[in-house]
Amino acid sequence: MHRFIVSTEEIIKGEVILQGDEFIHLQRVLRLGADEIIALFDGKGIECIGKVESINTEAAVISIIKCSKNLRESPLELWLMQGLPKGDKMDLIIQKCTELGIKGVVPLIMSRSDVKIPADKQNEKVKRWKRIATEAAKQCGRTAVPLIQPVSSLKLALQNLPKHKVLIVPWEKANLPLHRVLDEQEDLSYSNAPVYITIGPEGGLTEEEISLICEFGGSPVSIGPRILRTETAAIAVTALLMARWGDLG
Repeated sequence: MHRFIVSTEEIIKGEVILQGDEFIHLQRVLRLGADEIIALFDGKGIECIGKVESINTEAAVISIIKCSKNLRESPLELWLMQGLPKGDKMDLIIQKCTELGIKGVVPLIMSRSDVKIPADKQNEKVKRWKRIATEAAKQCGRTAVPLIQPVSSLKLALQNLPKHKVLIVPWEKANLPLHRVLDEQEDLSYSNAPVYITIGPEGGLTEEEISLICEFGGSPVSIGPRILRTETAAIAVTALLMARWGDLG
């Protein structure tokens, strides 16, 4: 079933006027017409089945048939704190981690980040990443779109974390295996304790950054004998945690 993102307010009214990019996709790309049954979601957890009542050159009127909440959303609140990588790697990370069920992403400027985004360009980047997250959520059937936070320094991001949390940082020099941390947290009530993963950029994390993360309760962990690329590490650790505490498998 074709899916379209709309506002919560329109869903509540019981009738949606589909315009803009979503309307263009419905009419010009998919060539759907009256009486078609489609899915609508608000990006915040609500999904509805709707019927195309009428359509013209500028908009389509959709009537809501029934709604559900939080379909296909993980019980685990998992956040990725990602050091900015080169090129379009961040696009890939956001797309794949959205598919895996992540709650949100915090882009980080770190000591070894080769990417320097001017302050006046950061909002444009964040808008692009939000579009990628939205498209990935539509494709994979999610009802919520991951939150993409503004670009931040590591220290500021850590200061904004909740007190009650699990903070994991994969690091090639760590001796503690990830599975041991998972075993120690076996009784984790993930409905009350969000989990944060911190992944360094291509150059990795400095000793100072690891010390700072530890000050905020972080656990440096090993994820195996091989050093993974930043995009591989982000996707692999997300999948591992979702399999253990979330809804994968």
